[in-house]
Amino acid sequence: MSPLDGFTDIGEPPPIAPGNPMPMEWGDTIPRHRGLWETAEEQHYDPNVDINWSALDPNDFTPEQRVALAYWFATNAVFENSAAPTFAVGMIKAYEEHMGLSTGKVLLTIARDEANHDEMQRRIVARLLPGFPNDFKPMTPDEAAAYRNLQWIQYMNSRYWGGFRQAAEQRRLLALMSYFAAGEAATSLIFQKTGANTEHPVLQDVLRHISVDESRHFACFNFMSQQCWGDLTDEEKQIIGKNLKAGYLYISIVFGDPKPPFWDVPDGFRTPHVRFHAIARDAGVGILSAEERDDVWRKSMLRMKAVGDRYGVPWPRIEDLDIDGEDTPIGEEDLVVVSF
Repeated sequence: MSPLDGFTDIGEPPPIAPGNPMPMEWGDTIPRHRGLWETAEEQHYDPNVDINWSALDPNDFTPEQRVALAYWFATNAVFENSAAPTFAVGMIKAYEEHMGLSTGKVLLTIARDEANHDEMQRRIVARLLPGFPNDFKPMTPDEAAAYRNLQWIQYMNSRYWGGFRQAAEQRRLLALMSYFAAGEAATSLIFQKTGANTEHPVLQDVLRHISVDESRHFACFNFMSQQCWGDLTDEEKQIIGKNLKAGYLYISIVFGDPKPPFWDVPDGFRTPHVRFHAIARDAGVGILSAEERDDVWRKSMLRMKAVGDRYGVPWPRIEDLDIDGEDTPIGEEDLVVVSF
């Protein structure tokens, strides 16, 4: 008796439309993402219990230092907060485009990491300056300046979400996500160096976790660019070239002077911004000097430029970093959220 005795072939179902995350995709378009996802699972931590929050005593700092530290970490948190939905969109596109199971899972871990970074920085700010920045009533000139600057940072950041969502609808995952590579390369090193130079053990621990995560994030997009940039269309290559420069401009407000046209800050913004960075550095956070920061950015950009040159991605000229390339004017219509 055959095992198929009594079986009636019901036939195949209709085809599933492109762009639908079904059927299941258990293969890997980018095989190296499999090991990266496994590493992310091994390195996962709980920001609620794996940091000794009780050791962060506000009395360890002067009132001026508390405002400056809250300002610096809250500025970082603006990016971490927007990064979670940014990479969640990338994860959805990975499933819709059937980029492989591991690519979708790695983007899921990146979104989770960003939520963890946001939570750690939220806790720092809550201990040093409760309620800052959005549920806060300033009582001193320093607090008023920090409060107003954070309002502007959040407003300006919000303007580019629509551009990102539009780009997500119009572009493939490769063109949408690949231009994160240079920013991730730079931020992973900047956080690593900042954490190593930081004196307070709780703040140092937070920055250490962030730098380890950012290194994995860079590896994700580095693997993606090395394997997939050869499949980009000429139009997608032009888009990536432009957005690589946009990413540098976008992140500038965290690690240095806010650069136009992304950060069209009002008069009176830069003076307290620079001052708070200096005070936070004096309070023990290892914020890099402009020279150190630019050196990291330059090396990171040149590292990715080597990949771009291999596949004909036009690299933008960035005068601030002495990087030669194509003249790439950036207007507001070119800017989208490029989180880290």
